[in-house]
Amino acid sequence: MVGDYGLRDDINQISNFDCNYKPNSEIEIGFSFDEHAFIIKKGEKLRIDFSSSAFPLYVRHTNNRGLFSKQITTKIAVNTVILDDSYIELPIN
Repeated sequence: MVGDYGLRDDINQISNFDCNYKPNSEIEIGFSFDEHAFIIKKGEKLRIDFSSSAFPLYVRHTNNRGLFSKQITTKIAVNTVILDDSYIELPIN
């Protein structure tokens, strides 16, 4: 097979990790994904994308606290991903 394949889209929100989050604060967010049946061969690349939004895959996020359907205003999100101690664990068979 030749080409690009999306292995997984996942969504989470800061309030699941820190309900008292203050803008411009650093927090740790962990993800665990289900197993996948893909083989990455020598020379191939694995690309990881971070996104603030995945519309239209997920409902729009207004960047306001509270139920999305009750929001009447939106805020622009400015995100920073800090990868200092981050890692990806890939099982090798």
